[in-house]
Amino acid sequence: MARSGVRKAIWIDLQGWRAELSVALFLGLAVALFFWPLWLMAYRFPMGGGDLWGQLHPIWSYVAEWLRRGILPLWSTRLAGGDPIIAEPQYGLLNPLNWPLFLHHPIPAWLVSLRGTFSIWLAGSGLYLYLRRSPVWRLDHGAAIVGAIAYMFSDPFVAHLGHPQFNDTMAWLPWVLLGLDQAARRRRGLLPAALALAALWVSGHGQAALYATALVGAYGLWQTLEGGHHRATRRAGRLALVALLAAMLAAPALSPALERLPYTDRTAVSPNHGEYEFHLEMWRDFISPLYHGRNMRTFWPSWDRVESGSVGVVALGLAAMGLVADGRRRTLFLGIIGSVTVLFALGTQGPLYPLLADLPLFEATWKTGRAIYLLSFVLGVAAALGIHHLVRARRPWLWGIAAITVAATIGLRAGPWATLPSDAADAARAQSGLTLAAGALCAAGLLGSVAQHHLLGRAGLIVIALVELIAAGALADVERMPRREEDPHREAIAYLHA
Repeated sequence: MARSGVRKAIWIDLQGWRAELSVALFLGLAVALFFWPLWLMAYRFPMGGGDLWGQLHPIWSYVAEWLRRGILPLWSTRLAGGDPIIAEPQYGLLNPLNWPLFLHHPIPAWLVSLRGTFSIWLAGSGLYLYLRRSPVWRLDHGAAIVGAIAYMFSDPFVAHLGHPQFNDTMAWLPWVLLGLDQAARRRRGLLPAALALAALWVSGHGQAALYATALVGAYGLWQTLEGGHHRATRRAGRLALVALLAAMLAAPALSPALERLPYTDRTAVSPNHGEYEFHLEMWRDFISPLYHGRNMRTFWPSWDRVESGSVGVVALGLAAMGLVADGRRRTLFLGIIGSVTVLFALGTQGPLYPLLADLPLFEATWKTGRAIYLLSFVLGVAAALGIHHLVRARRPWLWGIAAITVAATIGLRAGPWATLPSDAADAARAQSGLTLAAGALCAAGLLGSVAQHHLLGRAGLIVIALVELIAAGALADVERMPRREEDPHREAIAYLHA
């Protein structure tokens, strides 16, 4: 009987993982659909090349060239008078996601594009598994898929298509939280959690990693206290061991980076500089991220271009529902993290950053607007909670949801957020974004009203959330691949070849 029970448990677990793999495949197809301009129209991301093509690709090619000779180059002889590339995290010499690139020389353009898209799939798969497997959430498939889609296609990921190191950090965050859940409760989870945390730290973007580490620390403290007095000490010890193991694994990348940091331009900028801060006027972009423009050519406000944290209006509505309907300590945690994130992201305009600006590491993070991705993470989780409660709501709730949706849809066309910019092109772009948001919200409300009793309604909500994000983001920061004959440097290159 005991053996039969073990076999049955193993079979159930295998069946569960088969379902998870199916969802991972679905999320991969969603990523491929989001990047249809790359595969079908020979486009590239981001516009102007960004750091991906202008800064990272040359260094990656240099590393690949030397690796073919059997040498791992810790120093570049082609930057200025020489540069310790092992000490610049953004080059990602020890980032495992870059290693497939280093095995090719020359590195093909399609592989660089695939490298950029992989982070988004990694983020979605991680958040899906976190929402499914974490004892904090334990959500069903549909809810977890909605949360994953909202996070992986949120505005911070789109805004950093040219900064894969930033997207890597965001992508590893849900994996780390899932690892902490497992490590706090069983010893065999220590190593996976440490590996995920080390991967986050070596992703290559110090600011993003610092913000993620702050969230991870708060989450670890919360989970330690949730265990009660008799488990708190054991959980704290295990999580401290995870942090120590992760630090040891990441030390070859972090140690030279921290040693070099005082000699970089980053430390020469005053913490009160106020660059790249989140602005409260960006609230309109949570309704439609097209309102202020989504790339360097179309962004029209007077302040520095900064991502909004938008997850789409469908996910935003579900997130509001989730935060209201759940009523548990986990939603209180989400609310605290979201509020603190906004206060910090405001930078010198807000009350929080001036208190932290003189602390080690924080003094070099004056671009506080980038922290808004933590709000996107919170909204993604809350959206999953929203659909989780939607399918369990009583009928009066469903009628209330339908009424609120109708009112919100009308408001999108006539409310204060319908105010358009003065420039005709900017106004047309904002108008199209508001129209898309109104249509998506109306469709989501209709599907949500029948989601409790019909699978079509639940599946339709997933599709509507995905379609809205693809429509608003697929062309946000891509451009046609430049032709060789249009290269402005072709004469100089011909001269060098000669």
